[in-house]
Amino acid sequence: MSYTQDLAFHLRLRDVPEQEVADIVAEVDEYLATGGDPVAYFGTAEQYAARFPAGTSRRRRGLPAALAAGAALLWVVVALALYATGTWERTDGMDQVVLLPALGILLLGLLVAFVLHLVRASRPVRRRTPAPDA
Repeated sequence: MSYTQDLAFHLRLRDVPEQEVADIVAEVDEYLATGGDPVAYFGTAEQYAARFPAGTSRRRRGLPAALAAGAALLWVVVALALYATGTWERTDGMDQVVLLPALGILLLGLLVAFVLHLVRASRPVRRRTPAPDA
């Protein structure tokens, strides 16, 4: 990965807004145009990204995990309701039939949330376009 790609990745992991990511990367691009070494000037991409305040837009990141937790809870409630009404007879090992799928659903949701976060963080930077001269 190039320095700017690595920097954009680390900034996005910190939830820095996309416009700020583009501005920061543009600043680094300007320095790179002079032929300088970005690591010597800015530090590693991770260190430089840590200098900027983390964003607060973490709302969407937890959505897959929250949906999976809801689905797992719904699975347990339905299974308990089926037990209570006698529709589903309880036998030895039925606890695993109820709890293991619920755990699997929950873990799948956490995995999806993690992968989506990495995919969002690694997308290409939308470069700033200079304003046309008037």
